[in-house]
Amino acid sequence: MRVLALTLLILATLMPTGAQSESTEAVGHLGVVIPVQSVDMAAEVAGTVRSISVALGDTVAAGQGLMEIAVPGLERQIAQAQASVQGARSIASQAAIELEDIERQLERRKQADEVFSAEELEAIDLKRRIKRAELDQANASTKERQAELALFRERLDASSIQAPYDGVVALLQCTEGSYAQAGESLLRLIGLEPPIIRFAVPAGDSAWLTAGATLDVRLDGAQESGKSIGAVVERVSPEIDPATDMLFAEARFDQQAQEGLDGLLIATGAVVRVWPR
Repeated sequence: MRVLALTLLILATLMPTGAQSESTEAVGHLGVVIPVQSVDMAAEVAGTVRSISVALGDTVAAGQGLMEIAVPGLERQIAQAQASVQGARSIASQAAIELEDIERQLERRKQADEVFSAEELEAIDLKRRIKRAELDQANASTKERQAELALFRERLDASSIQAPYDGVVALLQCTEGSYAQAGESLLRLIGLEPPIIRFAVPAGDSAWLTAGATLDVRLDGAQESGKSIGAVVERVSPEIDPATDMLFAEARFDQQAQEGLDGLLIATGAVVRVWPR
C-alpha cells in the first residue's frame, strides 16, 4: 500500500496546478489499473539466452516453455556425471558379486570345518569383511555421484523458464544471444483475470467508501470525453494511511460496461479517475 501511496502522490504532483485546485467531485479520485497476477520471470542460472519461444502480447498456458538459457559447460558436466554414476555402479556391482562368492566359500568351509583350520576360516572371514567394506564404499560413492548428477540436472531444469500460470507476456527484457545473470529479470507475465483498480480517497471524503459501492471510472485526462466504465469496490483498507491521510481500496470493473467500451481501461498501468455513483 505504501508503494501505491507514493505512486498516487507522485502522479498528483504532476497534475496541472489548476486541476489540483478543483473539487474532488470535479476531478475524481486518482487510481491505477493493475493486474491481479503479475510476476517477473528471472534467470535462475547465469548463461546466454539460447531461445525465446514467445513474443510480447502472446497468451501462454501454465507450464509452457518461454525461453531457454544456455549454461556454459553444463551439458558436458551432465555427461561426465552420468559416466561417473555408471562407473560407480559398475564397481559396486562387481564388489557385490565378489562378496557373494566369498560368503558362499565361507559357508561351505564352515560346513566342512574338520577339513579347514580355524586360521583358514578366520582368513576367509576377514576377506569377506574387507569386501563388505569395499561394497559399502562403492555404494556410498554411487550415491555421491548420483547427487552430483541431480544437481546438474536441476541446473538444466532451471535453465528452462516456464509459465507458472496462464497469462500474457507483458514485457520482454532480453533478446536471443544476450547474457543473463542469475536472478536477472527477463520477462513479465500477467494473469488472464481482468485487472483491478487501486485508488485512494482522502480520509475526510471516505464516508461512502465501502465494499459493494459502485463507481464511474475514466482514463485520467479523458473526463470530457464522456466515456466511463462502471466498477464495484471489492476491498477497502481497514485503516487510514498515516503518511498520506488516505484510505486505499480496490475495485473490479463492470465487465458488461467494459466490453461496451471496446476495451477501454483494459491495459494495466493506466492512470484513472474514479467517482462514486
